[in-house]
Amino acid sequence: MTTVDRQMLDFAMKTAGNPVEKTHGQILEHFGMYPPEFWTRAQRLSQHPDLSPEDRQRLSQVFSDPSRPGPMGGGAPIYSGESSTQGLMW
Repeated sequence: MTTVDRQMLDFAMKTAGNPVEKTHGQILEHFGMYPPEFWTRAQRLSQHPDLSPEDRQRLSQVFSDPSRPGPMGGGAPIYSGESSTQGLMW
């Protein structure tokens, strides 16, 4: 695992509980890549054999659904008439 790989995983774990730091600008500034690429790569690295069991456990909470990479997966729900804190109201 490279130093950059470790920094990516550290960033993923640190920002998992702090959505303010998960901005496009932070990821682009620190890692030189756009969020979808970052989260896909971080998810792949979360299974690296060099990770400690504790880090692997923390990352399993960040990447709980293998089909959706990290906190960027899912997106805002389409407005269905009920109140939503994630999407825009039309």
